Amino acid sequence: MDCSLEKESNALAGLFQNIICDLKGGQAVWDDLIQKTVKFSGQMKLTIGAVSGFIEALQRVADMATAAKVGAGFDSCTAVGQ
Repeated sequence: MDCSLEKESNALAGLFQNIICDLKGGQAVWDDLIQKTVKFSGQMKLTIGAVSGFIEALQRVADMATAAKVGAGFDSCTAVGQ
């Protein structure tokens, strides 16, 4: 029984050693992923800012068009065909 326990212990120690070696070799991959994630996050912030600005400009155009139609005596029922 003692021999069996020793074999299992050695097998687990070997497995642990293999996992540690694999993790050490993968650090460059993790660093690359983190670097790309930071860059992606920055680009997303810029994209969200640009989309937000576009929507605000579009809303101003829509508000201007609505004000022009109301000011010109526009009847919403005639626009729908009723």
